[in-house]
Amino acid sequence: LLKDFLYNFDFLLKKWYEFGFSYIREDWLKNCYKLKKEIKVNNIVGIFEDLDIDGTLILKTKEGTTKIYSGDIF
Repeated sequence: LLKDFLYNFDFLLKKWYEFGFSYIREDWLKNCYKLKKEIKVNNIVGIFEDLDIDGTLILKTKEGTTKIYSGDIF
């Protein structure tokens, strides 16, 4: 199991370095926690709308759309 994990992790990491986040973005979105649902990030509540091309979380709040570059999701 560990061997398979490390092989896949190494493969995806190399692709990320070569092509950027866009290479794995679609697969990442398929497995995102609470995509299109309400979340709380850095004490900001909103709907997890999308991930930007660089991996930035796009959060739709009552005040509008906001980009979150880092934080804990609840």
